[in-house]
Amino acid sequence: MYYKLAIVLALVSCAVARIPYSRVRATPWKDCGSTNVVINNVEVEGCSASPCQLPKGTNVSVAITFTPKQAFTDLINKLYGLIAGVAVPFPLPEADACKLGVTCPMAVGTQYVETVALYIDPAWPSIQVIGEWKIDDPNSVVDGCFEVPLKIV
Repeated sequence: MYYKLAIVLALVSCAVARIPYSRVRATPWKDCGSTNVVINNVEVEGCSASPCQLPKGTNVSVAITFTPKQAFTDLINKLYGLIAGVAVPFPLPEADACKLGVTCPMAVGTQYVETVALYIDPAWPSIQVIGEWKIDDPNSVVDGCFEVPLKIV
Protein backbone atom coordinates (compact mmCIF):
# COMPACT_ATOMS: atom_id res chain seq x y z
CA MET A 1 0.00 0.00 0.00
CA TYR A 2 2.81 2.41 0.85
CA TYR A 3 4.54 1.69 -2.43
CA LYS A 4 1.41 2.86 -4.30
CA LEU A 5 1.47 6.12 -2.37
CA ALA A 6 5.18 6.50 -3.13
CA ILE A 7 4.54 5.98 -6.84
CA VAL A 8 1.71 8.54 -6.85
CA LEU A 9 3.89 11.08 -5.01
CA ALA A 10 6.74 10.47 -7.45
CA LEU A 11 4.45 11.04 -10.43
CA VAL A 12 3.01 14.22 -8.90
CA SER A 13 6.53 15.49 -8.19
CA CYS A 14 7.55 14.87 -11.79
CA ALA A 15 4.47 16.70 -13.06
CA VAL A 16 5.08 19.68 -10.77
CA ALA A 17 8.76 19.79 -11.71
CA ARG A 18 7.80 20.19 -15.37
CA ILE A 19 5.75 23.36 -14.81
CA PRO A 20 8.70 25.75 -14.41
CA TYR A 21 10.45 24.25 -17.46
CA SER A 22 7.44 24.91 -19.67
CA ARG A 23 7.32 28.51 -18.44
CA VAL A 24 11.01 29.02 -19.17
CA ARG A 25 10.61 27.69 -22.68
CA ALA A 26 7.48 29.65 -23.51
CA THR A 27 8.39 30.35 -27.14
CA PRO A 28 7.64 27.37 -29.41
CA TRP A 29 10.73 26.43 -31.44
CA LYS A 30 12.48 23.40 -32.86
CA ASP A 31 16.05 22.53 -33.72
CA CYS A 32 16.74 22.27 -37.45
CA GLY A 33 20.08 20.54 -37.59
CA SER A 34 22.44 22.03 -35.01
CA THR A 35 25.84 20.36 -35.06
CA ASN A 36 28.50 22.16 -33.02
CA VAL A 37 26.17 24.33 -30.93
CA VAL A 38 23.43 23.08 -28.61
CA ILE A 39 20.44 25.43 -28.69
CA ASN A 40 19.22 25.37 -25.08
CA ASN A 41 16.36 27.85 -25.30
CA VAL A 42 14.82 30.54 -27.49
CA GLU A 43 12.67 33.36 -26.14
CA VAL A 44 10.86 35.72 -28.48
CA GLU A 45 9.53 38.66 -26.48
CA GLY A 46 5.80 38.35 -25.91
CA CYS A 47 5.52 34.96 -27.59
CA SER A 48 4.04 31.99 -25.78
CA ALA A 49 1.97 30.46 -28.60
CA SER A 50 2.57 29.53 -32.19
CA PRO A 51 2.91 31.48 -34.40
CA CYS A 52 4.75 34.31 -32.64
CA GLN A 53 3.01 37.61 -33.42
CA LEU A 54 5.43 40.31 -34.61
CA PRO A 55 3.67 43.71 -34.67
CA LYS A 56 4.84 46.03 -37.43
CA GLY A 57 6.70 49.15 -36.30
CA THR A 58 8.02 47.53 -33.12
CA ASN A 59 11.29 46.11 -31.84
CA VAL A 60 11.01 42.48 -30.77
CA SER A 61 13.70 41.04 -28.53
CA VAL A 62 14.97 37.53 -29.23
CA ALA A 63 17.15 35.81 -26.59
CA ILE A 64 19.01 32.66 -27.63
CA THR A 65 20.67 30.46 -25.03
CA PHE A 66 23.25 28.08 -26.45
CA THR A 67 26.23 25.92 -25.49
CA PRO A 68 29.14 25.36 -27.89
CA LYS A 69 30.44 21.82 -28.40
CA GLN A 70 33.76 23.26 -29.60
CA ALA A 71 35.68 26.48 -29.01
CA PHE A 72 34.75 29.44 -31.23
CA THR A 73 36.37 32.83 -31.69
CA ASP A 74 33.18 34.20 -33.22
CA LEU A 75 29.71 33.16 -34.40
CA ILE A 76 27.52 34.92 -36.95
CA ASN A 77 23.70 34.96 -36.86
CA LYS A 78 21.54 34.74 -39.96
CA LEU A 79 17.74 34.90 -40.09
CA TYR A 80 15.58 33.66 -42.95
CA GLY A 81 11.86 33.56 -43.53
CA LEU A 82 10.84 30.31 -45.19
CA ILE A 83 8.11 31.31 -47.63
CA ALA A 84 6.75 28.56 -49.89
CA GLY A 85 10.01 26.64 -49.41
CA VAL A 86 12.21 29.61 -50.32
CA ALA A 87 14.61 31.06 -47.73
CA VAL A 88 14.24 34.86 -47.80
CA PRO A 89 16.92 36.71 -45.76
CA PHE A 90 15.63 38.96 -42.96
CA PRO A 91 17.93 41.81 -41.93
CA LEU A 92 19.52 41.68 -38.49
CA PRO A 93 20.71 44.95 -36.91
CA GLU A 94 23.77 43.09 -35.61
CA ALA A 95 24.80 39.55 -36.56
CA ASP A 96 28.04 39.12 -34.59
CA ALA A 97 27.38 37.07 -31.42
CA CYS A 98 30.38 38.74 -29.74
CA LYS A 99 28.52 42.07 -29.97
CA LEU A 100 25.24 40.62 -28.68
CA GLY A 101 26.21 39.83 -25.10
CA VAL A 102 28.42 36.78 -25.72
CA THR A 103 31.93 36.78 -24.27
CA CYS A 104 34.42 35.79 -26.98
CA PRO A 105 36.27 33.56 -27.49
CA MET A 106 33.65 30.97 -26.50
CA ALA A 107 34.61 27.93 -24.46
CA VAL A 108 33.38 24.37 -24.94
CA GLY A 109 30.49 23.50 -22.61
CA THR A 110 29.89 27.06 -21.37
CA GLN A 111 26.34 28.37 -21.71
CA TYR A 112 25.91 31.75 -23.43
CA VAL A 113 22.96 34.06 -24.05
CA GLU A 114 22.77 36.46 -26.95
CA THR A 115 19.99 39.00 -27.36
CA VAL A 116 18.94 40.57 -30.65
CA ALA A 117 16.40 43.38 -31.11
CA LEU A 118 14.53 42.84 -34.38
CA TYR A 119 12.81 45.83 -35.93
CA ILE A 120 9.59 44.75 -37.65
CA ASP A 121 9.36 47.13 -40.59
CA PRO A 122 5.85 48.47 -41.31
CA ALA A 123 6.58 48.05 -45.04
CA TRP A 124 6.85 44.26 -44.68
CA PRO A 125 3.79 42.30 -45.80
CA SER A 126 1.47 40.79 -43.20
CA ILE A 127 2.44 37.17 -43.62
CA GLN A 128 3.00 33.96 -41.72
CA VAL A 129 6.44 32.38 -42.16
CA ILE A 130 8.78 29.93 -40.51
CA GLY A 131 11.68 31.93 -39.10
CA GLU A 132 14.88 29.93 -39.60
CA TRP A 133 17.76 31.19 -37.47
CA LYS A 134 21.25 29.94 -38.30
CA ILE A 135 24.37 30.40 -36.22
CA ASP A 136 27.45 30.11 -38.43
CA ASP A 137 31.15 30.01 -37.65
CA PRO A 138 33.52 32.43 -39.48
CA ASN A 139 33.88 29.85 -42.31
CA SER A 140 30.09 29.97 -42.98
CA VAL A 141 29.57 26.47 -41.55
CA VAL A 142 26.12 26.22 -39.93
CA ASP A 143 26.80 25.18 -36.33
CA GLY A 144 23.38 25.95 -34.83
CA CYS A 145 19.91 26.15 -36.32
CA PHE A 146 16.37 26.58 -34.99
CA GLU A 147 12.97 27.40 -36.40
CA VAL A 148 10.15 29.51 -34.95
CA PRO A 149 6.71 29.98 -36.54
CA LEU A 150 6.23 33.76 -37.02
CA LYS A 151 3.40 36.00 -38.15
CA ILE A 152 4.00 39.62 -39.09
CA VAL A 153 0.91 41.59 -38.10
